[in-house]
Amino acid sequence: AAATLESLLALDPHHRGALEALGRQYEKLRRWDASLSVLERQEIGASPATRAHLAAARGRILAEELGDTEGAVRAYEDALLADPVHEQALSALARLRERTGDAAAAVSAVDAL
Repeated sequence: AAATLESLLALDPHHRGALEALGRQYEKLRRWDASLSVLERQEIGASPATRAHLAAARGRILAEELGDTEGAVRAYEDALLADPVHEQALSALARLRERTGDAAAAVSAVDAL
């Protein structure tokens, strides 16, 4: 299925339906780097709310699946640039900053909730 979707995207790199299906396929296959790439591609030209949702999804993969705290923080910050009150991003960012010992930033993120 992933190969078919990649073929479709070779013809139309911005096909939203194919990108969404490919992202789901990569997540099922636990191909996290490929999944992150698809999420980044989906963000191009998306509305601020959609960009925030996709960036938060990147943050979750980076934090929970790849253990990349710094990358996750950057992804959640990207989400907040698109939507400064995105609750999932604020909550996750507060947890990550607390875990890394950045108490002041953790409190700031919690206060924003």
